[in-house]
Amino acid sequence: MPKPSALRATDLFLCVEVCAEVIREDSLLQSDTEFGRSWTAFEELLERVKSKDGPEDFFEAAYLLLHLAALIFKRHVTDGAVEKAPLILSLEAYKAVAARFARPLFEPVTSSEEQLESLADNLRILARVGN
Repeated sequence: MPKPSALRATDLFLCVEVCAEVIREDSLLQSDTEFGRSWTAFEELLERVKSKDGPEDFFEAAYLLLHLAALIFKRHVTDGAVEKAPLILSLEAYKAVAARFARPLFEPVTSSEEQLESLADNLRILARVGN
């Protein structure tokens, strides 16, 4: 299995960057205050992943958090509801990584805005690791 840091040089990471650019240009999404705060933090972590080396556990946490952020963003844009914990977190390894995040992303979160706020905090904290 490749190391998590190796994903930076793949088409998958390029796709994330292309999607990020499209969202960055969407004025309707950017006018949503909570989404905008979370999105700015998402971009901070994306830049941190692209620009610096670090331990593999950092990249593992970063990619998991970017994946979870995409799910939360999609749910928020689609219907404004709270995203439920995805199946990936039923795997012990991913559950352990997610348990190290500073704020919970799913339960006991009760609103989409609260979920976006927790997400923004987690993204910012992880982006600053090793800076």
